[in-house]
Amino acid sequence: DRTAARTLRILCGDKSMGQKLVRDGIVKALMSLIKTDDSVIRQYCAESICSLFQNESVLARLIDQGAVGVLVSLSDNNTDDITGDWCAFALYHLATNKLCPASMLANGILPCLIKLCDTSSTTKTKQFCGAALRVITLQKIVEASSAIPILVHMLRNETDEVIKTNCASALYNLAESDAHCDSMLSAGALMPVVRLTQSDSLQTKIQCAAILSRLSLHEQYYEQFGRDDVLRVLLDLSCLEHTLTQQRVVIAMSNLTQFQSLRLMLLALKATDYIIALASKPDEQIRRGCAAIICNLSYDYGGERAMVAGGVLSTLLITARVTSDQVETKIICIKALVNLQCDRSLYKTMVDKSLIWGLSTLAMLEDQNVLTLCAKALCNLSADFAREMLKSGVAMRAIIRLLKQDNIDMLKDGGKALMNLLLETTDADEVFRLKAVSAVELMASSKDEELIEMCIICLCFASQSDACRTSIIKLRRLRMIDASTIFTKPLVSKAYLTMFGNIANNESMRTQLLDEYSMDRFMHICNSHDPDLDMAVARALYSVTCAAENIPILADQKTLPIISTIWNAEYEKTKEMTRLLVACLYNLTTCEAVQAALVSQSIVSLFSLLWEDAQKEFNMCSLTCRAVCQLGCGNVNTTKMVNDGCAPIICFVTSHRYQTDYSSYHFPNDMNESAAAALRNISCLIPNQATLAQAGVIKTLMDLARPEKEFMPPPSLSIRHNCASSLRSFSYNVDMRETLVLTDAISIILADHNVDRDGDLVMNGNLLREVEAESWSNGSRGPQKESKAPYVAPSDIDTSLLRDTSQADIPVPKSYSVLQKYLVYVYLEEPPIETEEQNMRALNPSARDLVTFKEEVLPDNNFRLCPKQPVELSYEPLHRKFFMEGDLESEDSSHMSEYTADFDPDEGSLQSFTKDNKRNNPHRPGSVMFSDSAGLPLASTMRDRESFSATSSPNLGHSSKYTLPPVIGPGGRGGGGGELPDLGTQISPLTSSRRKKKKKPTTKDDMFKGLVALINHSKAKGSDVDAVVDRWSSMSKF
Repeated sequence: DRTAARTLRILCGDKSMGQKLVRDGIVKALMSLIKTDDSVIRQYCAESICSLFQNESVLARLIDQGAVGVLVSLSDNNTDDITGDWCAFALYHLATNKLCPASMLANGILPCLIKLCDTSSTTKTKQFCGAALRVITLQKIVEASSAIPILVHMLRNETDEVIKTNCASALYNLAESDAHCDSMLSAGALMPVVRLTQSDSLQTKIQCAAILSRLSLHEQYYEQFGRDDVLRVLLDLSCLEHTLTQQRVVIAMSNLTQFQSLRLMLLALKATDYIIALASKPDEQIRRGCAAIICNLSYDYGGERAMVAGGVLSTLLITARVTSDQVETKIICIKALVNLQCDRSLYKTMVDKSLIWGLSTLAMLEDQNVLTLCAKALCNLSADFAREMLKSGVAMRAIIRLLKQDNIDMLKDGGKALMNLLLETTDADEVFRLKAVSAVELMASSKDEELIEMCIICLCFASQSDACRTSIIKLRRLRMIDASTIFTKPLVSKAYLTMFGNIANNESMRTQLLDEYSMDRFMHICNSHDPDLDMAVARALYSVTCAAENIPILADQKTLPIISTIWNAEYEKTKEMTRLLVACLYNLTTCEAVQAALVSQSIVSLFSLLWEDAQKEFNMCSLTCRAVCQLGCGNVNTTKMVNDGCAPIICFVTSHRYQTDYSSYHFPNDMNESAAAALRNISCLIPNQATLAQAGVIKTLMDLARPEKEFMPPPSLSIRHNCASSLRSFSYNVDMRETLVLTDAISIILADHNVDRDGDLVMNGNLLREVEAESWSNGSRGPQKESKAPYVAPSDIDTSLLRDTSQADIPVPKSYSVLQKYLVYVYLEEPPIETEEQNMRALNPSARDLVTFKEEVLPDNNFRLCPKQPVELSYEPLHRKFFMEGDLESEDSSHMSEYTADFDPDEGSLQSFTKDNKRNNPHRPGSVMFSDSAGLPLASTMRDRESFSATSSPNLGHSSKYTLPPVIGPGGRGGGGGELPDLGTQISPLTSSRRKKKKKPTTKDDMFKGLVALINHSKAKGSDVDAVVDRWSSMSKF
């Protein structure tokens, strides 16, 4: 069986024989042979099947015939290390061949590979198995998760770098699946991978970084990354000048920073120093990942100061503004800046490092997400650094741009920033104020109360500039504000009223200020009964009443209820409040067209309510008296006036001199004129007279008509006439005549009759008295005989209380936007693993490393062994001779004579194998001899030849100048697979003399005839046939 197995091994190594062997049933033969327990036979079978698998022309048929089953059986029942090596290599070849079905990979090859990786296997076996698993996991044809435990085991326990590298590559390939990563982490893969990063191999570091990057996606295992300095290893890997590795490190850390404890550990390790260095790399993925890491590290409160001190602010601004052209990266950078801004104590440092400029320029980008984030950041900076922003042109443009956005949240942030800036403006900032008035259009027209409130406050501050007041009116900003419910808030109300007053303080503007809702807003404000607000309303009303054009509008909009509401509020009124209200009422009475309407709206009642306080100050008293007199002079409802209490006020014009507190008052003569005319008008109606008389009107009329010199100037003719006419009206009332007689009113009436008017007859006084008495007694007087007084024009509007300057002294607090901390997750594409050319040998093993089992040495009577001698390998062209001398005297000598084989390295095969005459040979008959150029024997068997050692391994790549062709079998054996090194064996003089002998072409038949002859000869001599066949196959080109 050994002979058969060895023969099959040799035949399987001949690719040209492959089709015939498969056709004749080589698979069945091998199946039969492997049933034995003989390890030698099983090794031959392993070599044979390995050789066949490398013959692609028959591989498909071999698979169909069940050749894989042979290999699986050999692997499962293997107890020999060398056989295991061959099986592992064959499995590797199958794994790399696309002809192998997926089911066979999953159910046959993969389980065998896992079993062969057992701790008892050789290093070479594990190398082949590791490489095969790497290929299988890379192809992703079958589910290879069952290999994870053994891969992790080998990665943890093996010392061979090739094995570790292949295991790392396989794990990397598997790490694309979340389930696989779970299995790896469950099997404890993290720490072995971390330790493998200490390898000197750059490729190994690259692979480990790739695995760590993939494993970092699994949150449930994040606590493992906090052990044994895993994070420190990741940071160290970031220093490798390898872009893909740096990308993977960034991916891993961006994932890990989702976990709070790991963020704190990274901050303790000063990870920002590494991230800042990485962020400068010319790679967008690295930049984005670094921005995400910084953003996440700044998520926790308390670490912001250290990060800003470490220089992350400049890195974020440069990345967002200069180095990155991707919006996603810019957004992450701004989120990181917002995180840092949550610590307001850092604002000064951040502003010094150009944060305002950076955010303002970013706010000019055409991206809503960027603008939203910048709006919040700039809003908060404007609260504490408004003056710095006012000095920055780009900052002011950014704020104005925010106010033109349709997004309501963005508009609110812009409005808050604008308020903060206007709060710090001065007259020197009038240009910015004008821009602000123009920019608040959306805020003014909004239905959102918060926006309207901010708009009013902004307009209030802007109204301090004269140009802005004009702009507010011209752009109709006040007319846009229709949400009256906001005026329940004191601050907003005061801002509105202050702005209103500032505009009304301008003579050219106050006539354009009122709209149909103005008084409604004032009434809403007054309903709060706030003294400060009422004062502001009073001042605003007074300001607008200073324009005659406004008075009809104010009368029509029911201004008097506002004054009444203010005066009836339950708090003590100040003198300024009284002055303003009295002045407002007075100014309203200066318009003759609305006097009747005002009387019907009970303006006299309001004067009566204020009279007690008004008479305490001459100016207020004078305005009140003049206002009531003006009303009495107009075409008004006199009964309404009398009933509302006008008489005491008019009578005060003269009665004050009889009161100690007011005796110093001196009213001008025109006041007397107006009072006399008013009394004449209101006393014309008899129903009014009793009330008037009770109020002392008769006494007032007499004082006006015949005053004492020391108190009043001499009365004019019109005064005397109006007083006399009024007294005559009283005389028509029977109830009043006795009073008139007692007061000597008749003398004033008679004096008026005796006045020469246009040539009328002047009668004697006694006669006039008799005539007047006769008329009273005979009842010849009617109910109303006297006409009203001639028209008396109202006095001018009072403007004495207008302010010279505009004000905005309202306690508006600084506004901040609500900042939230951002924790970002970014998807960064995992870069493909990169295999360098010089590392291919480690990843793709060759069969040259395989060796056969230990050959048995033939008996000395057949072979003489030359001592093993190390030789120095060379790559010079050479010829080798193989010859065998048998016993020519034996009975088989006719079948066996000397066979000479000439080997030409340039051709890579035996060129001839010819029968020759017996040569003189210093060695014993029956030996196999190699000799050097000096004729010294080098080795007597192929086993000796294989034992040659060299100081360094030969280059086995296809680029070598001299190599043997790939064969199936172990290195140095016939039928072996892999590439044999060119052993620089020199030729002895004995053989050298034959080099020039003409070569005879050798056919395949000749070669096999020689083999048959060798076998027959060996059998006849009782020699080891296997050894002879082995030696022949090692030299045969077939």
